[in-house]
Amino acid sequence: MVRPPTLAALGALALLLAAPAPAAEEAVRGLNPGHEGYPLYQRFCASCHGVRADGKGPRAMLVSPPPPDLTHLVAARGEAPHLDELTRVIDGRRTLRAHGEGPMPVWGEALVADVPDATMREQARIRLVQSLAEYLLSIQAPPGGPATEAPPPP
Repeated sequence: MVRPPTLAALGALALLLAAPAPAAEEAVRGLNPGHEGYPLYQRFCASCHGVRADGKGPRAMLVSPPPPDLTHLVAARGEAPHLDELTRVIDGRRTLRAHGEGPMPVWGEALVADVPDATMREQARIRLVQSLAEYLLSIQAPPGGPATEAPPPP
């Protein structure tokens, strides 16, 4: 007897099918489309942080404070952020929100809202948030280097 696919499996499949196809030119610009976090980033983060992670997404002007350029986390700090620090920021569940909601969604809840089993939900949360954090570390511009370059005009 064949078991029906779980809701989580269907969600992961939908994410992969809905993700933009990686283009060779994006790899040249440093966007690392082959990374497993790339489709997650494009689906959940690009609307605010921009498809090039430069902080210039279509919703950026609606967010206060404005979304940062995620390709220059190293330059802004003088060193690369630690993976666990990035995962905490992306997850958002441990952030003290004493004065209302923060500008960024609590992705630790939103990414896995449709996973019914608590154990599976926590495992999926850890994997998805870590994948996004690893992706961000993979697209860092060298200190003093340019951000990911914009595509040529159409």
